[in-house]
Amino acid sequence: FWVCAYCNNQHALCTDITVDPSSSSFGRAFQNTNGVVVVLDSDATPFQRTWCTFEIATVIRTSREPRPILDVAIFVADADGAAGV
Repeated sequence: FWVCAYCNNQHALCTDITVDPSSSSFGRAFQNTNGVVVVLDSDATPFQRTWCTFEIATVIRTSREPRPILDVAIFVADADGAAGV
């Protein structure tokens, strides 16, 4: 699975993202991944971020076989503020 936070230097993304997104680390890794995980917070923030929606769209639109998995994990806090799935 592709996990952006672990695969990209989040403090220097401009060094990886070029005019052609397929040449980014995501584009290269996507060619060899079995799936992408979208981790949602209570505000569904990934759906508000352009790069996250690009990653999701890439998985959905691929014609590559076998088709990669798109999985979604939702983390919510309980009444005590503890996070859970």
